[in-house]
Amino acid sequence: MLKILITREQRPSESLCRDYQALGYELLHVPLLEFHSLPLPGSLLSGQDKDKAEWLLLTSAVTVSFLNTLPYFPNKIAVIGSQTAQAARKAGLRIHFQSSQPYGKAFIKEWLETYPVPQTILFPQSNLAKGSLGRELEAAGHHVFTWSLYETRPHQAGQRTLANLLASDIEESILTFASPSAWSAFLASGAVLEPERHRIAAIGQTTADAIRKAG
Repeated sequence: MLKILITREQRPSESLCRDYQALGYELLHVPLLEFHSLPLPGSLLSGQDKDKAEWLLLTSAVTVSFLNTLPYFPNKIAVIGSQTAQAARKAGLRIHFQSSQPYGKAFIKEWLETYPVPQTILFPQSNLAKGSLGRELEAAGHHVFTWSLYETRPHQAGQRTLANLLASDIEESILTFASPSAWSAFLASGAVLEPERHRIAAIGQTTADAIRKAG
């Protein structure tokens, strides 16, 4: 049975595993990243921006999972990506704006078309985020409060498990990567790919570009 190695942090549901098994695939969850909350900025803790913030911008399901660490956030929610939207709805949030494509450029274009008047936005993200989305929104006149809500680290146990799996005599497998960070964690694991047995599947153009850059 062909094995599909899921390296993202979310474990695939039992129903999804059954669906793939019926098609002749076995899903194995081997997370390569883990996440830890970071201290909140003083201005957020004091609530001095509470009445000013109009929007909360969410760009990942991981960010949604850390919202319970916030003392408050605006009622209006903007999201990028279907996975983020799904996580937000599961958390009981109502989505007021979602870009048609899961990319920052599409979000910027559609947001500026919809909201030409400056808005005030809270934008929590990973410590590894490049910050370009927030800067583009600010350059267009919006007021953006950006901070690192959580830290992304390699999942060391997952790295060891994946390296051992690939070194074993398992049948042909497909490795899936959902972010450049996951690919970086794979490279750091010391795992060895054998082209005749191991194939790579990338989720998202940014991830695919990072993998191609590595050759």
